[in-house]
Amino acid sequence: MPHCAKQETGATFPNKSIESHSSGGEQVSFDQRNRVKVRILNQEYILISPAAPDHLERLAKLVEQRMRDMIAKDARVSITRAAVLTAMQFADQALTSNSEQTRLANELAACRSENEVLKQELQQLRNAAQHRSNPRSKGRR
Repeated sequence: MPHCAKQETGATFPNKSIESHSSGGEQVSFDQRNRVKVRILNQEYILISPAAPDHLERLAKLVEQRMRDMIAKDARVSITRAAVLTAMQFADQALTSNSEQTRLANELAACRSENEVLKQELQQLRNAAQHRSNPRSKGRR
């Protein structure tokens, strides 16, 4: 998750010696992170993240577009309210995606399990067919 510092407040970057966990779980210092200046609804922000700068810029554009869409639907919506509602939309999408990912992972596990059973059955059928077609086994019956 990118760290944000609002540009016009004069906020400074976090201490460079601070270590933070990246999404992969390994320790990443702020020196190893990208700093990207973005503009969302005429507000400048500095995003600090190990993500690629173009990815951070795409995220900012997506957030801005969602907020603009919300404000376009109701001009009385404040920027803060638009930001919170946009965050709620993204959170809903994340939870829905996680649920779908879990469902699909379970379905995949079930399919793999069924595939293993079918492979064993196929091998048993092949063995039985080979046993029947083997002339030496015919004499033993």
